[in-house]
Amino acid sequence: MASEYEKGEREVAVFLRFLEASQLPIDPGSVEKRSPPQPDIHCRHRYEGNIAFELVELCDPNLARSIATASEAYLHTSDPSSRIISKKLRRQYIADAPVELLCYTAGRIITP
Repeated sequence: MASEYEKGEREVAVFLRFLEASQLPIDPGSVEKRSPPQPDIHCRHRYEGNIAFELVELCDPNLARSIATASEAYLHTSDPSSRIISKKLRRQYIADAPVELLCYTAGRIITP
């Protein structure tokens, strides 16, 4: 299991890839990793000011376990997206800016 530091590094990398792909007017130099109960990322939108992002990986735990153990066994997969998103949306955050939810995948989900 990844340490909090490693998780934070991965979240910042995911977020910077998102910024590059989305072309949102957010200054990459303003991206800061934050700790709970704050959202994961705090940054500055060039026109709208501060904004925060909570990140969540959409991941099937059965598939992730199979990949981690290099198992080739038959496994039952499901799309946990609704459950994961609902759980994140119920959380309370301390933020000084609007909070957005950024969902991403890292190849550990099978979904239509």
